[in-house]
Amino acid sequence: FPLVIFLIKDRSNQARIATIFSLMLASFLYAAYAIHTDVSATFYLTHFRAWELLIGALLAAKAFPDISRRWIAEAGAATGLILLFISFYVISRTSLFPGPFALAPCIGTALIVWAGVGHSTYVGRLLSLRPVQFVGLISYSLYLWHWPMIVFFRLFHEPDRMEKFALVMASTTIAALSWRFVERPFREKPYRFSNRGTLLAGGGSMIAVAVAALLLRPGI
Repeated sequence: FPLVIFLIKDRSNQARIATIFSLMLASFLYAAYAIHTDVSATFYLTHFRAWELLIGALLAAKAFPDISRRWIAEAGAATGLILLFISFYVISRTSLFPGPFALAPCIGTALIVWAGVGHSTYVGRLLSLRPVQFVGLISYSLYLWHWPMIVFFRLFHEPDRMEKFALVMASTTIAALSWRFVERPFREKPYRFSNRGTLLAGGGSMIAVAVAALLLRPGI
């Protein structure tokens, strides 16, 4: 995607939007087809999930007009929040996800972001509350920590309701500590790498992971 951005950076904004939209549509249609044949690949592989990220890219490229009236922004944000809540109840472990089912949470999130540009909506103020902001701050660390904790726990037995609650609390606590003492220092001086150092470290990590994946691949 950075190469795509580099190739279209000098084009008109209409051309940039058309390129991003075409990539988004192709990714979505491919995912909608593949979800019926290989759910695991559709969930994990980037080209099947790219359309979700590219909706955000369209917002960043100002593909949608600015909202001129406050009530339209309020309605858009409220609709987005409703779509998210519907997703929580409709999408289950039996759903073919992330095919067309993923449209609701992605469009809902995009509506909230779009409505919040230039307008202070009720939904925006709700999401600006300190506890909600805190969840947003630790969300990436929480994303990284919660799953291995659940998987390792399930090696022993399936958690009951109280154990699930305990896992949530433990994951949140570890994520908060990870955000404070690992994530934040890594992004700030004196720990932050230079641009060259970041490129070398990132490139080296990618090569190491690729080699490890090839060596560990079954049958090799």
